[in-house]
Amino acid sequence: MLLLVLSVVLGLIPLAGIAMIVVSGWIATVDGLFTSLILAAMSGVFFLNSLLEARALGLVPKFLLPAKGTSAGSAGATATAARATGPATPPPPAGADGVVTEVGTVESVQLYEMPVGHADRSLVAFRAHGSPAPRPMMFSGNVQHLRAGRSIRISYKPSPDGNVLMAWE
Repeated sequence: MLLLVLSVVLGLIPLAGIAMIVVSGWIATVDGLFTSLILAAMSGVFFLNSLLEARALGLVPKFLLPAKGTSAGSAGATATAARATGPATPPPPAGADGVVTEVGTVESVQLYEMPVGHADRSLVAFRAHGSPAPRPMMFSGNVQHLRAGRSIRISYKPSPDGNVLMAWE
């Protein structure tokens, strides 16, 4: 409580200095203007400190925060949309040579640059024809040439380090 009172008093002293500059007519000079700005900044810092101290003591209500368990941003909206439309269709089984071929629409492509010595990764949101929701697919390397919104046929080889794009048309 002592810190709160001290901050308020120290915030009022620069305001008294500004009042003195205005009353004396010194405000019309460049020196008076800049001195007033410096004193106003000092006063603002002390009043901010007093506001934060009052908040810590429970005298001022805390600012509104989202409730716990709710997600903010596009990730929450995407998850909600996926639940509303149903799960994405799983990928088809790989052929004899281990290559998977799918036809669908590329929803988005995001490139993630990795540190030196590691291959870049690309995250592709792919909606197979007939699927109600897009499925995320990780590719090794830069596949930004797969433009969003296009219907394509892709062939890739699954790998633990990220799918390897073999062909697209």
